[in-house]
Amino acid sequence: MKFMENPQEPPPPPPPEKKWEEVESEVVHLVDESFKPFLKKKKHCLVMFYAPWCGHCKKAKPEFMAAAEKLKDDTKVALAAVDCTVQTGICSAHDVTGYPTFKYFNYGKNAQKYMGGRQEEDFIAFMKDPLNPAPSSSTPSPPPAESVEDQWKELAGSDSLSLLHKENFDKAIAENVQMLVMFYAPWCGHCKKMKPDFALAAQKVKEMGLGTLAAVDATQNRELATQYGVKGYPTQKVLRKVALFILVRNKVGKTYDIIKLETKLIVKTNSIEQEVRDYKGGRSESDLVNYMLEALLGDEGSEMAKKVSKGEPVVPFLQSRSIKQLGEKNFHKFLGEKDTAMVLFYQPDCLHCQSAKPHFLKAAKTTNPKSLGGKGKAFGIVDCSKEIDLCMAEQVNKYPSFKLYIGGKFLASYDETPHFNSLREFVANAPEAPTNTQNKKHTREDL
Repeated sequence: MKFMENPQEPPPPPPPEKKWEEVESEVVHLVDESFKPFLKKKKHCLVMFYAPWCGHCKKAKPEFMAAAEKLKDDTKVALAAVDCTVQTGICSAHDVTGYPTFKYFNYGKNAQKYMGGRQEEDFIAFMKDPLNPAPSSSTPSPPPAESVEDQWKELAGSDSLSLLHKENFDKAIAENVQMLVMFYAPWCGHCKKMKPDFALAAQKVKEMGLGTLAAVDATQNRELATQYGVKGYPTQKVLRKVALFILVRNKVGKTYDIIKLETKLIVKTNSIEQEVRDYKGGRSESDLVNYMLEALLGDEGSEMAKKVSKGEPVVPFLQSRSIKQLGEKNFHKFLGEKDTAMVLFYQPDCLHCQSAKPHFLKAAKTTNPKSLGGKGKAFGIVDCSKEIDLCMAEQVNKYPSFKLYIGGKFLASYDETPHFNSLREFVANAPEAPTNTQNKKHTREDL
């Protein structure tokens, strides 16, 4: 009725809302053509995938723009946005199923979903250290961090996994032939998906004597993650103590020729040097086991990996052309054919024997069999669960037992904690067996 008493034109509709890309800000708006080229140039980029009609997106926009303004002077950092109602291909490729979705990129790679708050200070805190962002006042305090042991304890095979931190990291590398280390974050989806296979692979790798699979919670070991160049999760690194050197004893004297194996990166710490390689294989149990096979055994490992992939049985204990399987029938013949022989006496169910396996195998494979001249050096093993009489005759009273034979006769026991370096040096430093010519000469002199 009041309108009829004083009719007026209705108020004009509000002006249409500007598209976000038309609003002046430091946020970079990306399309299909610019998405990859732009991200490749930025060390740290946080991308907001949004829809113009989304209420949560509208609320986050001004905070995101304010953060971009504060970070604009850092040329390595950028905040960017993608309109998923237009750039559908980009959003599908990055599994965007809700709005807004925030993803972090490191030079266009290692995409990680951002799970932090949506206030200006949250975005700034994250971009200062994307792998370990400092909590802001608007971010609720997280619950106490779950222990690394609790993160893995429910997974089959996790008992065989080595859980590492700053205090035990170098020691673990020094004691292992080779280690495949998984740097992860507990919240990382790709890490969660990989962990069951990684734990199962750890068990199989240990059983087969191929080395060790290890895990590092990078959120609790920030210094280690930085030291090893971890830029995303999960990151796998293959680490070996740099005694990846072959010591070849010259025929004259006790000097050594050193043949350095190919390395990618040497990381120096206070106590040891390590060879570090990026693992670029698959993430399944079989991928991980096959890699460790091939890394330790070379061509032999490739052959065994093919058998494993086909489901064919593989003898787990030291199956290698570098090691002779010995028993009552061939033991003395084998010793007589070699100037120097290192023999491992073991029991299949002995835990210490399991730990010694990869070291014995590595020593055998990296010892030059002809470096002493003559009939050379060799490595053999005896299963004392089957060769009871032979083991009693050789006075084997503990497992594992390492015995060195020169010219077919027992010389000494190796009683150190098994490590391929010291095993190899123990054999390399053995005295040369007397030749037939020397024996004849002594006989004539005695006459």
